[in-house]
Amino acid sequence: MQDADAACAELDRCLAAGHVGVEIGNHVGDSDLDAAGVGDVPPARGRRSAPVFVHPWDNAGLAAAGRWMAQWLVGMPAETHLSLLAMICGGVFDRVPAS
Repeated sequence: MQDADAACAELDRCLAAGHVGVEIGNHVGDSDLDAAGVGDVPPARGRRSAPVFVHPWDNAGLAAAGRWMAQWLVGMPAETHLSLLAMICGGVFDRVPAS
């Protein structure tokens, strides 16, 4: 994900091997999916017929995260929503080419 060209080449390799889609994390280090470079990968998906599943990871620390599995029940959905917000407000979907 840090290198959009390499990520797109890997997507092409996966599709050629028979996979129907790929999974990526919801951020790279401190960069969300709308960041320069990182945000160039999801639009590349628009030029291919492949779904991209965005999986949350490394969720934000919550004071009660250890209780009731809150890191999974609250943290992961929050990470997913923050990623969608970054992609929508960051203009990622505006950069997807029309098919």
